[in-house]
Amino acid sequence: MDNKELISSVKSILARLHSFGVSREDVRNLLVLLFLLRWLRDEMSSFAEYNGESESLKLADRLNRLFSSDIRFREIDQHIDESLSLLRHSVKVEGLSELDFSSKYHLIKDKRVVIEALYWFNQWGGLRLDRRKDISQLFEILLQETRTPQTTQFSSSKLLSQLVVAIADPKSGETILDPCAGEGNFLIAAHNAIEAADTDFLSHTSFTGYDLSEDAILIAMVRFFLSGTFNFHLSRRSGLY
Repeated sequence: MDNKELISSVKSILARLHSFGVSREDVRNLLVLLFLLRWLRDEMSSFAEYNGESESLKLADRLNRLFSSDIRFREIDQHIDESLSLLRHSVKVEGLSELDFSSKYHLIKDKRVVIEALYWFNQWGGLRLDRRKDISQLFEILLQETRTPQTTQFSSSKLLSQLVVAIADPKSGETILDPCAGEGNFLIAAHNAIEAADTDFLSHTSFTGYDLSEDAILIAMVRFFLSGTFNFHLSRRSGLY
């Protein structure tokens, strides 16, 4: 997928959402939340059929309704609330159940903004995203285009993270810890390095991170989901004491 096409689609939806007077940071946090739910819609459809558990089936149904082309304004709150509630029990990831999603509800107050974003996500912005790599790239572009001075304090340089990982030389089976995980750049760089070196034993590697910002933690979680691993432990707290 051509990056120019991805960037153009992202800029188009951002311009549309900002036209409603929503702050850059709120748009960023809304899109991160909806991105997670949209990605889970595809993943849960097949998982729910295989798993067969009632909560997984309910979550898949709610997500399909949320991102349907005929969703109505009055249904948005219900589907998002039920999806987030079911998410805690259907996706077994440490730290996910601890996130305070109630702090996100102000993001869906303006239904005009939410429904525009839902329509865009429904078809992945009209893009042909057949590979996880393309979806991951779209997420990174969304983050880049919505970055603010405040959000940069939770995101270390990717090049710096890769340099630190190269020096640390993490091995499969080790526990990788970042006490100030932020948006997860260091942990993801460590994950990618281990995966490239030893794919057979990646599942034995545990990635742990802490941060005071739930917004940053959610971004790190989405990055891990997109990388294909669920063996991570991210929590909202300071890891420095």
